[in-house]
Amino acid sequence: MDNVNATADSIADAGHKSMVMTYGGKATDQLNRMHYETYCVSAVSADGDLKPEKLPPTERTIYFHSLRVHLQSVVLKYL
Repeated sequence: MDNVNATADSIADAGHKSMVMTYGGKATDQLNRMHYETYCVSAVSADGDLKPEKLPPTERTIYFHSLRVHLQSVVLKYL
């Protein structure tokens, strides 16, 4: 999405949907819930090896990431 007139909410919503699907969630899932559930499963796993890099990002992280990506794509479009 490289629309200059896109709102922050529409950008964040597109990023959220994309990340939920990337981590195997359904369209109605929330990233924070997926993050928590993945953490709980990892914490009680048999090997006890918690790997934070395997956790889905939080919703706020994706909000800012989506805005950064959008800005980069808009700037590159006009260079």
